[in-house]
Amino acid sequence: MIEEILQAAGIPAKSARYPNPPSGTYGVYFDAVSADGPDGFNRIFTHDVSIELYEDRQDDEAEAALEAELDALSIHWEKEPRYWLDSIRRYQTVYEFTFIIKN
Repeated sequence: MIEEILQAAGIPAKSARYPNPPSGTYGVYFDAVSADGPDGFNRIFTHDVSIELYEDRQDDEAEAALEAELDALSIHWEKEPRYWLDSIRRYQTVYEFTFIIKN
């Protein structure tokens, strides 16, 4: 689901790391999953997601596209303020949200 959200927003992304990132905006996401369910059967999966957007310039359009995709899915999300990472010469904006899948 995470890759589909980022793809619909037009943001190239990889899980955990992006070894050869593109020159423009890209994302790296992390998906921590926990399983639970009744009677010892895991049927409820909670995904705690963090998406890190890396921007070579302040990219309000990419952020707005990601936010629109999350809103369209009625996902409650939190956004940290954009900040500059001098070591890689990029801005970073972090989004966090949780979704649940019931099987």
